[in-house]
Amino acid sequence: MTKAAQSAPCAAITPEQCRAARGLLGWSQTELADRAGVSRASIADFESGARNPMRRNLHALSQSLAAAGVAFLDEEASAGVGLRFRYRRLQITGPAKLELIEYCAHLPMHYGGADLTCVLDLDAVNEFYQTRFTSSAGFEQAIADCEDAIRATAESMVPERIRDGKLHITYKMLRRG
Repeated sequence: MTKAAQSAPCAAITPEQCRAARGLLGWSQTELADRAGVSRASIADFESGARNPMRRNLHALSQSLAAAGVAFLDEEASAGVGLRFRYRRLQITGPAKLELIEYCAHLPMHYGGADLTCVLDLDAVNEFYQTRFTSSAGFEQAIADCEDAIRATAESMVPERIRDGKLHITYKMLRRG
C-alpha cells in the first residue's frame, strides 16, 4: 500500500480534510459528532481552525470517517493532502427494469454487502431531463445516461432510507450529480 492512499484512519487529519470528508459523505457536523462520539462544538472549532481537538477525539473523527469509506491522502511532492472513497459505497449492478403500470423503474444496487433495489419514479427521470419520455427505450437510455446522478442521490440516502430492501427515489429527490 502506498503512503498516498492509506486505508487505515489517519490520526493527523486536517480541518480541511474533515470538512471535505463530511461533504463527500453528505454528513452534517452533528451527524459526524454522533457517529464519532464527540461534541459538535469540537468539530466546528476544529474545522474553523479555532482549536485542535484532543488526540482521542481526532482519532475518533478520523476513524468514523474511515469506517464510512473515506481514505485520507498524505501530502506528496506533486500534490497536497486530500481524500477519496476507498471504494464506491453504492454500486449499480445491472440495467433498470421498467414497470410502466407502476410508472417506475427498478434498478439493482449493492450497498454495504447487501443487494437492494432502487425504485425510481419515472417522473424523476422526466423532471431530471425536463421533458416527457413516451417510450420504454427513451426511459431506459435516459436512466442509463443519468446513473451518476441516481447513484449520488441514492448514496446521500443510504442506509437510513432503505426499507424492505428497497430505496425509493422520487422527482423531488433526484438531483444533478
